[in-house]
Amino acid sequence: MPMMDSYSTDVYSTLLQESVFTNHTVGVGENDLTDVRSSLITITSLILTSVITALVIAANSMTLAAFCVEKRLRTYNNYFVVNLAILDLIIGLLLPVGVAHSFLDRYPFSKPICRVLGGIKNGITNASNVTVVVICVDRHRATFDPINHFMSRSKRKATLSISLTWLVFLTFWLLYYTAWEFINDFDNGDHCVHWDAYNSRAFIFNMILIFYLPFVLVAVLYLQILRKIVDTLGGKSVGRKFDEKKAEISANDRTSEEFLEEEVTSAVMPSVVVAIESTQGKEVEHSSPETATRKDRAAGNKPVAKRESMTESRKATRTLLFIILSFVVTWLPISLINLLYTIEPRLIVPGLSYSAYIFFGWMRYANSLLNPLAYAATQPLLRATILDMMRCGRCRKVASP
Repeated sequence: MPMMDSYSTDVYSTLLQESVFTNHTVGVGENDLTDVRSSLITITSLILTSVITALVIAANSMTLAAFCVEKRLRTYNNYFVVNLAILDLIIGLLLPVGVAHSFLDRYPFSKPICRVLGGIKNGITNASNVTVVVICVDRHRATFDPINHFMSRSKRKATLSISLTWLVFLTFWLLYYTAWEFINDFDNGDHCVHWDAYNSRAFIFNMILIFYLPFVLVAVLYLQILRKIVDTLGGKSVGRKFDEKKAEISANDRTSEEFLEEEVTSAVMPSVVVAIESTQGKEVEHSSPETATRKDRAAGNKPVAKRESMTESRKATRTLLFIILSFVVTWLPISLINLLYTIEPRLIVPGLSYSAYIFFGWMRYANSLLNPLAYAATQPLLRATILDMMRCGRCRKVASP
């Protein structure tokens, strides 16, 4: 990357410096401060940012409340959804500081708080984006190795992977971002400007870690998942393959017939999991391998290899798709703008107004709003639970004798 000249450095420190809360007047000279404030900090912008903040907090709070009151939602796959909802809620709780900053025309807290919240913001954001990667990795294994994935998965392992994500990225950003500013006594100014805003290489590294690396991993993993599903479903339907194979065995050989049903189903769609009870030949869903084994033993059935149910697999895959779309649509515009600007400011500055830049900067926070909408759209039980809570249905049930 070429070194920035004096013009680029001035524009860089004027236009691109943004904190977690999208500081609208960062790095602007005193003579221009009034003009920037009058053009950007308007009643409309304050209303819009306030509405976005309120919706993010409300939507993720309702999602978490639904998981608290409805035990059937506490499945293995939904543990990752709960984690994303918690991360998005924290981001929403941080956004009011940005709204206050816009209204007051200065950062409302002290410099130490600015430094700490900056590290927390980047850590939470990074953990949120990496959680999407973790979900993709889990779906990838469920698609390519369904039996082992199902037999080895557990809520404890999901919780462990989630905890490690929090620990790694919060620790890294608090040390790399916050501790550095304390050690060097960096001057954050009146608008909470962080040190990477003056260092193009550091800024690019931060963008890669927060967005571009997760984006590439998610794209590669999900494309492989889709290709696998298309390949396995591209020929004949499950029923046709089953009928063709079934004609080759004896109609009286029930054991072979049951084995064939399971074998053909797994061959056609390995990401879809079917558990077949050996005595009745019915499809049943099991929340975990341990639960399935206990039920089989209690019923006197022979244990069989079990995998995710078709419903669970479809639901998890759809939810992941919606999460990825939300992630890409909300994060890609501002990430491309920042990358191009850091490489060469003239590629962005002449054609992009500061108001548009602020809009795209706030657009990424809409990701924290679209995620809970994705959960509700792909999970009918979650949607019904939220609607029931909004109607106070559960309150009436508890109050009734």
